[in-house]
Amino acid sequence: MNCAGGVIGVALYKALFKIAPSGNQLLAAIIGFFLLAGLGGGVVTGVLDCSLLPFADQEMEYIDENKQLMTGVDESTADLFGDLTAAQTDAITLYNNPKYSMLKKTAETTELGQENSTIPVGASTKIIIRHLASDQNRIITTYEESTISGLVSIVESSPVAPTVRVWLDGDSKKAARVLLVNVLK
Repeated sequence: MNCAGGVIGVALYKALFKIAPSGNQLLAAIIGFFLLAGLGGGVVTGVLDCSLLPFADQEMEYIDENKQLMTGVDESTADLFGDLTAAQTDAITLYNNPKYSMLKKTAETTELGQENSTIPVGASTKIIIRHLASDQNRIITTYEESTISGLVSIVESSPVAPTVRVWLDGDSKKAARVLLVNVLK
């Protein structure tokens, strides 16, 4: 295929060189050919499968499963947001990644210069796992309630630190009231 394309390209160049003897005319002929070939390729792609075009109008379908688990929890009011780096049976460690702009500054600085927060987790902490999956033009979000042991297994098995939103207890602001952990499938 590559060899045939090279042979065809050389043959087209020689044909254009015979038609346009001067350098400027040859350049104009090559640019014109590239424009026609590009437009022709775009039209053929649009006719066959317009989803391959970056400017095609594609509608995404968002599917939420078990969204009722998030009742009473407003994501924009989370006290902390970052990467879940560790989980134990009584606490989680959150890395306050600077790329998250909505980060609250309630962290302690470690010796490496990274900001980490250790948040106590108790039996009353509501843990919600949000599984995110993409299937062509659909984004499927599945919510499930979990336990701290389930959270520990997710952190240990995940190759990338999942993001987490933390709502702290209303009175003391020291323990987690709700955890929302995002896991990509």
